[in-house]
Order: sequence, then C-alpha cells, then structure tokens
Amino acid sequence: MSYECSTDINDAYMMSYKEVDSVYSDHGTYPLVKTSAINEYATMPAMKAIKIKIQSKKPIEIKNDNGVTIHDVLKALVAFFSVVQPGVMLYDVCPWLNGSDPYFLKMNKIENRKATRRDMMGDHTGWAGFDRRSFDKSGVLMLVVEGFDS
Repeated sequence: MSYECSTDINDAYMMSYKEVDSVYSDHGTYPLVKTSAINEYATMPAMKAIKIKIQSKKPIEIKNDNGVTIHDVLKALVAFFSVVQPGVMLYDVCPWLNGSDPYFLKMNKIENRKATRRDMMGDHTGWAGFDRRSFDKSGVLMLVVEGFDS
C-alpha cells in the first residue's frame, strides 16, 4: 500500500497494487475517508500518542486517549501540508500557471492564493512506509519520513 495526502482530508487516498507475473501494477485508488481503515488504530497495539517527523520539520504529535486512529493521523497530515508558506504565491511554485489567462486564475480562485507546504513539494507527497521508527525520550513512538514518491 502507498499513502498520499493533500490539503483536504477528502482528497487523501490509498493506492493498492496487484502483483501480476512478478510485476506490481496500480490496482486502483480509494478515498481513505470512505474505507473502514479510517477508524482503525494507527498502531498495533494502539498507542495514545505518536509523532511523525517529515523530513527536517518539527515532529507532528498526534494524541488520542482512546488510541490514535488513522483518521487522527490523516487530520494531522492534512494540517501539516496545509501550512501556508509566507511570501510564496501558488503561481511561483507551479510553472504551468505562469502565463495563464488571468480569467482562468480568477475563476479557479488561485490568482492570489499563497502556496502551501503541499504546493512546495509538487507531486512528491506520497510514501510507502516509514524510513525509520524509534521511541523518543518520553517513550512516544516516532515515525520518520525522509523521502517521498510521486
């Protein structure tokens, strides 16, 4: 399984792959909020807190006294990727927007939109597993993501 995230929880999806003749191919995408997985615990056994460190950024701490769920993790990732980057406009990081018709930009409500972390990463916001796992000094599970796929 490979996971993708964006700035809207309804756009977060799960991709599945199927092995055919020793070759893996895309078998479809499924919105995570429409799967039963959304309410499952993010860890086994369930933990009340986990941290996710994405590249060199400060770790995201996710807490739930009943056990952190996949939904909790997705909400935290959406919040992470939605952070607006000061002084950077969307058209500065999306080359295909440069020279676009001003009417197109206005109709799509992007003529004055600032870029988010998601925009800054282009299409590299997916990963299949974590690069490292460890426990921090307080005993909280730390999952580290260093590289992304498109």
